[in-house]
Amino acid sequence: MLVDPWQFWNPTPVIAFAIGLGLSSGWMPPAARAQVDRPVPPSLAARTRSFLAAVNAGDYERILEFFPTQGQFTYVHTVHRRSGDRRGVWHFPAAQTRDAMENGPLWPAFALQAESQPVGLFAHQVMRRGVKWLCVSGTRFVPAGETASSDIFVEWRREGSKWVVSSFGDEGFSEMPLPPWMESRGDKPAG
Repeated sequence: MLVDPWQFWNPTPVIAFAIGLGLSSGWMPPAARAQVDRPVPPSLAARTRSFLAAVNAGDYERILEFFPTQGQFTYVHTVHRRSGDRRGVWHFPAAQTRDAMENGPLWPAFALQAESQPVGLFAHQVMRRGVKWLCVSGTRFVPAGETASSDIFVEWRREGSKWVVSSFGDEGFSEMPLPPWMESRGDKPAG
């Protein structure tokens, strides 16, 4: 009588070993990677708070230190309207960061305006919501109370030995109603 050797094979130890090997090497299939809760490196949480503190102070020189010097980064701006949201996505080469921030399309996102601060732009979000943002997935941080899909966020990547901004996003509210985080304070949108 012939015996099939596969009938006695238990795949559980092999699967467990493969998952363990994947976890230890950092590689995992995307579906498994989404289910693993990774702790945020303390250095990244501290770096996020330092970046947001620089934004809150309106210190352009310090803000620039958090952006990459190689490659590119992305800015996502979502305008909320009654007729539907409109999203703009811009990619900036690292070499153009200063110009984009001082004279270009990033200026409004980081400008602190004494009167009529536009509701929802990055600096306004930081002013109103503080610097203790939460890591919601991987290297993505959002204000407390927001979800991972929030339009206001900052994401990081490694450049050499330091964390740099990979992408960030903010919002604009050209029509009422105001976002819930503003309604509780009785603010009105500018313009």
